[in-house]
Amino acid sequence: MTGNQEQARKLVALSSKAGLKLMVGFIERFNPGVRFVKKLLTQKAAGQVIIATGRRVARWPIRIGDVGVIKDTAIHDIDIMRFLLEDNVSVVYAQTGSLKHSFEDYAEIMLRFSRGVTGFLDANWLTPRKVRTLIITGSEATINLDYMTQEITVENSKMMTKPYIRYDEPLRLELEYFMKVVSDDLDPIPSGKDAIEAIRVCDTALKSGKMRTACRN
Repeated sequence: MTGNQEQARKLVALSSKAGLKLMVGFIERFNPGVRFVKKLLTQKAAGQVIIATGRRVARWPIRIGDVGVIKDTAIHDIDIMRFLLEDNVSVVYAQTGSLKHSFEDYAEIMLRFSRGVTGFLDANWLTPRKVRTLIITGSEATINLDYMTQEITVENSKMMTKPYIRYDEPLRLELEYFMKVVSDDLDPIPSGKDAIEAIRVCDTALKSGKMRTACRN
């Protein structure tokens, strides 16, 4: 939403003072696959969640020049993990670097959530083929999601199932929802506060990457 936490807080305060609706563009929250994974977790389909692993990689996007891969791409996985786990990040450890650009173009991030779940994020602008995946590992099953195809597989020790999910365009769903927020005077979700939390984790990851040590969020 903004380049740093201070700007995000100012934007949230300004929108509140002006009585305007402010929603951050975390488009994956409107991905039908994510919504179905949320349903599965609510139903305890994976049992106790132990690990969440996100991979968001591709080649260097020409249009990006003001931030690195963490705030451009990994931030979406940070938000989705917060959303699915309904928990906040307490500890962050990251390894970051750059091969071609002024900002970091690769990052390996480990997150520790308050209730004990571990999150792993692999984000880079070096991989030839675009990949957007999420793996939820639980005590009873593993849930795999491909963000792009919106396909899900659920696998336990006995079988693998592939639930049917009707494909839909997340951007359209996001815009329709925002119009409803305005017309029906709703509180938008994800909110500016969700953006602040995600940016805070990103900043902590960048700090950890420079210090080569784990940082409390």
